Amino acid sequence: MAGKLSACWMGCLVVAISGGSAFAWEQKLDDAKATPAVAARQVESVEIKPEPFKLKPGSPLSDRALVTKPGAVRGVLSWTLETRRHRGAIFHAEVSPDGKSFATGGLDGTVRVWEVATGRLVRALVGHPWYVYQMAWSPDGRTLATIGANEPRVRLWDVQTGMLLRSIVNDKGYVARIAWSPDGKRLAMSVAASGYMYVHDAATGVRLNNAGLGTPVTSLAWSPDGLVVAYAGPQSPVQLWELSQTNKGDIIEVTGDTTYSLAWSPDGKTIAVGGVASIRLFDFAERKLLRTLASQGYALAWSPDGKRLASATNNSLLQLWDDKSDKPVQSFAGSTVSSLNWSADGQLIGTASQTTAAVWEVSSGTIRQNFDAVGLYPPVWSPGKPLVMGSQTKKLSVWDGNSGKRVCQLEGHTNDVLSLAWKRDGKTLASGASDNTVRLWDIPSGNSLGVLAGHKGPVYSLAFAPDGKTLASGSTDNTIRLWKSPERKSSSNKTAGSDSKADSKAGTDTAAGAVDVPGKAANASAPPTPDEGLIRTLEGHKGPVLSLSWMQNGKMLASGASDKTVRLWTINPFKLNTTIDSGVPASAVGWSPDGKVVCSSGVEYHLRTYSPARGDAVVSFGAQQQRSATPISSVAWSPNGAVVAAGYAGQHAINLWDIASPAKPIRSLTTYAPVLSVTWTTGGSTIAAGCQDRTIRFFDAATGLLRGYFIGEENNLVALSVDGFFRSEPVVESELFYVVQTEKTQDIVSLSDFATKFKWKNVPTQVKVMGN
Repeated sequence: MAGKLSACWMGCLVVAISGGSAFAWEQKLDDAKATPAVAARQVESVEIKPEPFKLKPGSPLSDRALVTKPGAVRGVLSWTLETRRHRGAIFHAEVSPDGKSFATGGLDGTVRVWEVATGRLVRALVGHPWYVYQMAWSPDGRTLATIGANEPRVRLWDVQTGMLLRSIVNDKGYVARIAWSPDGKRLAMSVAASGYMYVHDAATGVRLNNAGLGTPVTSLAWSPDGLVVAYAGPQSPVQLWELSQTNKGDIIEVTGDTTYSLAWSPDGKTIAVGGVASIRLFDFAERKLLRTLASQGYALAWSPDGKRLASATNNSLLQLWDDKSDKPVQSFAGSTVSSLNWSADGQLIGTASQTTAAVWEVSSGTIRQNFDAVGLYPPVWSPGKPLVMGSQTKKLSVWDGNSGKRVCQLEGHTNDVLSLAWKRDGKTLASGASDNTVRLWDIPSGNSLGVLAGHKGPVYSLAFAPDGKTLASGSTDNTIRLWKSPERKSSSNKTAGSDSKADSKAGTDTAAGAVDVPGKAANASAPPTPDEGLIRTLEGHKGPVLSLSWMQNGKMLASGASDKTVRLWTINPFKLNTTIDSGVPASAVGWSPDGKVVCSSGVEYHLRTYSPARGDAVVSFGAQQQRSATPISSVAWSPNGAVVAAGYAGQHAINLWDIASPAKPIRSLTTYAPVLSVTWTTGGSTIAAGCQDRTIRFFDAATGLLRGYFIGEENNLVALSVDGFFRSEPVVESELFYVVQTEKTQDIVSLSDFATKFKWKNVPTQVKVMGN
């Protein structure tokens, strides 16, 4: 089980600045050199001329829409099913200028617009083929500009109708940063690694200006008078681009720190530069340093009146500064902030991190609205077994995959669950957690079978031996512990939430699941005895043990660790058989069905198989291809041993490798989200990918086509086919809705209203996602 989503987007933070008037932060400047303060003015509405709408009837709303084959509905061009909460991390959020709306966007590629007063979801904008990277409200609040990862365009949305007004496309690569001019008539954008800079007319999309930095741009800000755009890369000076010129203009030298954010004071006199170690304030006219604030500045934004500067740190603080103190005058405790901006009246600040979105009331320092807007981790699925939800939380729940009903709840861990493993019979589940323990559960009763204590760190990996008699656990204490699997004990007790009607068919569409075994629960509240049930401790790794895999005959155990080694252990007698240098942290290991080779991610971040006797590489998959940017997160052999499926977190894909032809993958399956787990169905016809957008995606192994999904919600499990049929018990209207595209609007429609208005009948029996 993968660990929590890392804060990998800290270097991609963006700042949105609300225009304003007045100024504080008084500086003793030469009046002849200072830029005049910008007078307060009413922002005029800007009419964006819409492009012709090009969506063909029956086409999906986007490549990544949940419904990829929408059926014909009268009066509707296209439609899809959506979830209220984001599926995956939030990357950006913006409070509207009037403070009434809050937009969030992230991994699932959908922009959600929320009502600040009530927290109600009012709109979902579907159209991005990849995740939403940044958003910006126009100064008049009518238009929302959005950019997506790997997209060479900016999308402009009419927030009132939900319609995509136009796409502004550039020919130099994908867009990385956007910012509206103070009058809302122009858009500045930077282009990916090249640092090309463009200004476009927002109403027509016509390019007006261009310049270039030559290196990646991490921050972008307009001067209040709209005459200059400031932009910078991590290690570059701040470039001051005078729009009347075609070159970069003047610079402000910034050394000794990494630049992540820029913010221009509303009076035009001061530019704040945020970095890893400090926030520095520069005089625009003199290009000289005025003050240094000893705090991180991953995101910055001035209040509209110019009296306060908001900054974000990576230690869960949002801070406000004034011109009189070198310490923050106000701090808001929350989670690491990846974006922030002010409402135009200066009363609200909108913030987002990967897991939260909130609007803060500045006067009281309290949250006006905390949006339950995100869920990250998918259910865990194994062939013939129930599904388990609740990874990365303290409480697990077990669900019947056929009926969608909850079987039982599992409570006892005192910290987040990081790893899971089933016995082959599907009647015993092991869970490892950050509380340094392993707990064993009877399924379907949900009763505790015992607690295994003794690890000195979180338990990141678990694996039952094929005969079910031994459980291996790997931890950040660098050890592997082998435990005797406890016997199931008699009781008729059921935990809260168990559903005996679902017990007889928990698992796949066709496979039978666990059967209730009467038994008495172990005392879950009794403190565990350290090392009780311990058979042996295997030592030797120099880093956390990330992955475990048993040979199918149970004679050897493979362990992969962050020390860049794979170790092969002989179980009887117990000894270290082979140490393999994998070259990278071995986050995924797996034995071939015949036990002749073990696979792991290798030094080129491509898959390799190794001889268990000698430890040398037998096959290097994709050795001639360009080195991948991210390691393999999970591997799984097909039941016949002919194909290895490798899941990639960073590439959002699964590659299928033929053992007999390893030069290039026979197929690549796009998952649209980081892959946490890969599993084959028993018959080998289907591949399941557990992804960090709260879904399990099922692909036909022969064609690579998507069959459908399981989506984990807080209180229900949704099974969804690509043609829009779904199964959920109970059906929770507040969590699911349709997005409906017509010629004039893109609206959200409740399940019941969609059925009534558009005569659509959901047929749950049509949902068959898993195959055999």
